[in-house]
Amino acid sequence: MIVYRQNDDYEPLTWVGGRPVYVTTLIVALHVMAYLLGALAGFAFSGGAVSHWIDALAFQSNSVLERGALWEWGTYFLVHRGEHPLFFALEMVCLYFFGRDVEQYIGRRKYVLLYGLLVLIPPVALTILALFTKIEILIPTQLAAQLSGAQLYGAWHIHFAVFLTFAKLYPGVQFFLRIPAIWLAMGLLALSVTMDAMAGRWSAMLAILIASGTVWLFLLNLRGGLPTLSAVRERLSPGSPEFPAAPLRPSSCDPMERIDPILDKIAESGLESLSPEEVEKLEEARRDLLEKKMEKKNRG
Repeated sequence: MIVYRQNDDYEPLTWVGGRPVYVTTLIVALHVMAYLLGALAGFAFSGGAVSHWIDALAFQSNSVLERGALWEWGTYFLVHRGEHPLFFALEMVCLYFFGRDVEQYIGRRKYVLLYGLLVLIPPVALTILALFTKIEILIPTQLAAQLSGAQLYGAWHIHFAVFLTFAKLYPGVQFFLRIPAIWLAMGLLALSVTMDAMAGRWSAMLAILIASGTVWLFLLNLRGGLPTLSAVRERLSPGSPEFPAAPLRPSSCDPMERIDPILDKIAESGLESLSPEEVEKLEEARRDLLEKKMEKKNRG
């Protein structure tokens, strides 16, 4: 069961003053340092070269396509330009608590991979869309005019996607007014997309949608829901059989291994979160265990 794993990948990086230091802690510290440096630079050198350098770190599709400024794909999320200190502090607090739980659940390496994908995929996708606008294919004319100069800075879409990951992993956790985490996440996603669309912030709207889709695919792959390249190649090869081989009977494997994910879900969200299929699996495992117990008793 994933909740009880003892692998070092699910433990803090180190301890400082008796407090655990996770990868999430370092990410929060990096954002705080970037915010403070940007604020101090803007205060001490308002305008001029400093503003130019800060703008050069933010993502702009035209810069990538025309000047090859590929570094913007990896620097834009540290440009907290124009963010109110109160909202930035709230964002960092949410990232620390929700990101830490996600890191402990999926492991340090997968968490770093997820955060890296959330950083890179939105600007790369926006660059591709901007390229399509240049060659005038696949995108309507009005939308193409708005996406041709796509811009992106800050990490709101990334950190919202981390919260969405938390909500997918712990859907039964309840917040104020007893709202389940997954409902709250879906409501905030719909609200954010609607507000961005109404304000014409198409880059921000697409970024949060792309980040949310990245989370969905990542978790689907983590749970074995995506087919592997080898499986697709085998299915598409000319010599592959028309019908797949019959799967092993469920009763031939350890019943506890089959229901471990269901027990995890019960521990996190309660019995009421189980689907009818999962309840049936529990019942099948119970029957298998009783049969094995009876067989052992008869042999004895």
